[in-house]
Amino acid sequence: MTINKQPVEQKRLFVYIETEVQFDAIMPLLIHLRDVRKISFDIIVPVDENGENMEIYNETAKLIQRSGFKIERGILDRIKKRKYQILLSSYIYNWLYNEIKAKYFIQYAYGSYYFNKPNWTVDRLLTGEYMADAVLSHAVGTQDAVNVVSKSYITPELRFSDFRKKVRKNGEKPTLFFVTTYNDMAFAVRLLEVVDELKKKYRLIFHGHHRAVHVHANKELTERLYDKADRVYDSEQTMKAPLEDADIVLSDNSSAFLEAISVGIPVALFSRNLNAFKYREINAIQYDLVQNGDILWTDDPKKLLRILDQTLTGPMLKRQSEMSAKLFPEKFSDPVGRYMEILDIYLEDKLPPEYHLVKKYWVERINGLVIGNDEKRDRIEYLESEMASLLGIGRSARLLASNIKRHIMKGEKGNR
Repeated sequence: MTINKQPVEQKRLFVYIETEVQFDAIMPLLIHLRDVRKISFDIIVPVDENGENMEIYNETAKLIQRSGFKIERGILDRIKKRKYQILLSSYIYNWLYNEIKAKYFIQYAYGSYYFNKPNWTVDRLLTGEYMADAVLSHAVGTQDAVNVVSKSYITPELRFSDFRKKVRKNGEKPTLFFVTTYNDMAFAVRLLEVVDELKKKYRLIFHGHHRAVHVHANKELTERLYDKADRVYDSEQTMKAPLEDADIVLSDNSSAFLEAISVGIPVALFSRNLNAFKYREINAIQYDLVQNGDILWTDDPKKLLRILDQTLTGPMLKRQSEMSAKLFPEKFSDPVGRYMEILDIYLEDKLPPEYHLVKKYWVERINGLVIGNDEKRDRIEYLESEMASLLGIGRSARLLASNIKRHIMKGEKGNR
């Protein structure tokens, strides 16, 4: 008897999106894939019921749907059964590699991908069980470093492909865009110590970071800052709008300061620890830029006005213009076309058989090392547990011996 097997459903791309900014980074590409190339894809937004990320994921899902795309919530069984040519995600998590049937895994950047937080980006590159087949990045300066573990391609920042700086009218105050990350909101609110002085000279704007506005622990601090703003751009809006409105950007360790540099907006830094996110000997890029004199930094609110004013002087503007050209030298006349040029390599299987064999051997080796490390870790934990038990027994034995000795001595005194 012949059994007719159900064909495995195939789609060309699996697109995993966790945040609004990750969607903004590739929305023009997704529109092109859907409307021009007619390439099928699934967009998956995770679920985190009652967890810290629940609001972030839910707001991201709403934004994508309002933009005219269908989505799936979570990794459903029918998704696991499908075969994809490419998995496209900002992070290649180990569980994605293990659960999704994709031939190629491609990581795209939603920031510059310079190492402003190498303790995260470099660590992810080195500790993953599987490396991406390709990393799409705007950062020429770290391309060689990424190439050590994965093929890296330089791509344009799609959000800024039609960037147009707003022109100020005579007599208008320059606009200060304070960009905060979520890592140290307790320090960021120290801006309030001098906010009234700053606003005498600057118009103050903010843009909602998804982890600053949607995570409960940061909401109260974020609202205190926003109450002093002349304008707050919603987290659903791309970074393009506030950058077009800005004359100078003040940032803590957020990667947004690199986006400002890429479009030619002057930058100053205000953070507790400029090198808080270094990885071993690899400094955060902002630390090196400050050491080189390309960017001014302070951790003292009372010095903010001085470094802002100094950043807008002729010598610093010239220096930062040269820095921008050095960090982001690549210009693309067809930004979406550049992405498609790269994706077509993988969509059309243009890589030789040797590539797939070496990748297979590499994954086997990495998984072997991980399994070996897990076994060693389990053995160490077991030995530590045994040692703790032995120490506990030793302490009990010493306590028992001490009590016996004390009782014997009491008995001897009573018999005298």
